[in-house]
Amino acid sequence: MIHASLSAGKCKNETLRRGAYALSAPGEIDRFVRAYEVFSREEIVRLIGIGDELAYRRVAEWYRLLNCEGRATSAERMMALDMRMNLADDLLLYTDKITMHHSLECRVPILDLVLVEFIESLPASFRVRIGRTKVIHKEYAERVLPKSIVRRKKRGFQSPTKQWFNQKGSVDDLLLDKTSRFARTFDLRAVNGVLDEHRRGFNRERQIFLLLAIRFWMDEAA
Repeated sequence: MIHASLSAGKCKNETLRRGAYALSAPGEIDRFVRAYEVFSREEIVRLIGIGDELAYRRVAEWYRLLNCEGRATSAERMMALDMRMNLADDLLLYTDKITMHHSLECRVPILDLVLVEFIESLPASFRVRIGRTKVIHKEYAERVLPKSIVRRKKRGFQSPTKQWFNQKGSVDDLLLDKTSRFARTFDLRAVNGVLDEHRRGFNRERQIFLLLAIRFWMDEAA
């Protein structure tokens, strides 16, 4: 019942809501898909009228290629997937392309294969524990840095899109334009529902950002 009420949208904390929704999945691959996805399968149907099975197949394929069943814990299996999918295809790529587009000099982390293999060979408890992350990283850092720096609260590195999308204006003009190519594919009532949820205190900035990216991509591809 806790999972149901949280995932139904009654909880405004996105981390708790996403976690509860993922934990209620019937199997491990479904759980990983729910943890990664921006829009749920049900939301995709409402937005474009077609269900999505591709995400599940992609995660299942990597799950098999990485022999995830042979890894000791669910956390290790998810970290293996995250390394090959989210890190490589999203975070590193995103940082590289966005900074280059704006002529900014930014270096994404150098991923040494030997180092990655070593880290993945360590037990999960060396990497993450309940209430603790980057365990071995922080313990090493304490040799050269004060604990006040190593153990300080994490600070996000985010754009102010959450605040921007709270205001009606150009975002609505772009996403709710009935004459656009976007409108021929997306149900604008469902799109407006996403905008409305965000303005009622449910953080939907990732979803709105994705919809805007699709809208601009459709304009460029026309």
